[in-house]
Amino acid sequence: MGRPRVAVVGVGTMGSQALWQLATRGCDVTGYEQYNLAHTQGAAGGETRLFRTIQVEDSGYVPIAKRADEIYRQLEKESGKRIRDLTGALIMGSSSSGDMKSAIDASNANPDGTELFSRKESKKKFPEYELDKDDISILDKGGGIIYSENAIRQATGLAVSSGAKLREGTVVQALEETSRGVKVVSTEGIEQYDSVVVTTGAWMAQIVPEVQDWIRPRRLVSMWFSPKKERKLSSMLPYLRVRPTYSYGLPSPDGKSMKLGLETSEVDEVKFPQGNEYIVPDSIYEEFSRLIESYHPALSHGPKKVQSYYESYTPTEYEYIGPHPESNKILIASGFSGHGFKFSPAIGEIISDLIVKGETEHNIEFITKIQS
Repeated sequence: MGRPRVAVVGVGTMGSQALWQLATRGCDVTGYEQYNLAHTQGAAGGETRLFRTIQVEDSGYVPIAKRADEIYRQLEKESGKRIRDLTGALIMGSSSSGDMKSAIDASNANPDGTELFSRKESKKKFPEYELDKDDISILDKGGGIIYSENAIRQATGLAVSSGAKLREGTVVQALEETSRGVKVVSTEGIEQYDSVVVTTGAWMAQIVPEVQDWIRPRRLVSMWFSPKKERKLSSMLPYLRVRPTYSYGLPSPDGKSMKLGLETSEVDEVKFPQGNEYIVPDSIYEEFSRLIESYHPALSHGPKKVQSYYESYTPTEYEYIGPHPESNKILIASGFSGHGFKFSPAIGEIISDLIVKGETEHNIEFITKIQS
């Protein structure tokens, strides 16, 4: 029997990692990417993402994050490039919120890797951040910054070095199951594969319209802010504020600004992503301004840079990793709902397991239960 022929449609956050894992397992794998590699319109947009070992969403993600950490280290070693900067990260929020209670439980389970601070202690140690009266903070010592676009480039580069083929600027128009596998119809023609992985994120419904009611594209906005003249960013750690005052921040790679993101009151769901020509409404600028006023005394009002990009969300905010609704030869991995990048190397391994072995040793039952 020859090597399995596999197509990965969408070589972004998850697709690049899946491409690498499948190539190293000896698959004859081809990646299709409609844009250029590591483009800024999808889930890698905006230079950086947050890595954290504390998982507030579900404790089931803890071993997945641990495995992702291991593979990130492998990726850096094999590529010789820096993918992350693990300076530590802060988790902040009300001690009475459900997410913060989960964070406290995670901290208690990992006392060597975390440190918990009262509001008073936190304000003394991290004066760049304001806190509400019942807030606490947790230092996640294993957290930090992921250089998202570089992660995609390096994983794809290692995949190609292992024999994978990459087709940039190639739009997949249809997937057709046959008796021998799946036909991929693209702007370069028609090719036959044994199986197909679809990791197109916000563009999922354009290729798999059957999922458009439960994997939805959403436009998000990031803004970069400079420090006030008397302030410096050198001591500002990446952070996550949990709901109901959700926001996150990451120092820019050049150290001259802080990238902020939040959940705006204007949830900008779109039927299909239509490119990044987008005028950000005044109301969103106002929400970022309130964020600065409430929690960031070190930052100036008025962003120096604004960028929008697209991600895919599900109603439950648990991702979908499973078969196409009408074909078990097509595997879908999508709907990571804004928290998938830190897990992506482990998700790539899970995808590879499911394609090569039909099962995975990773425990993803907590995800698949939601899906059913």
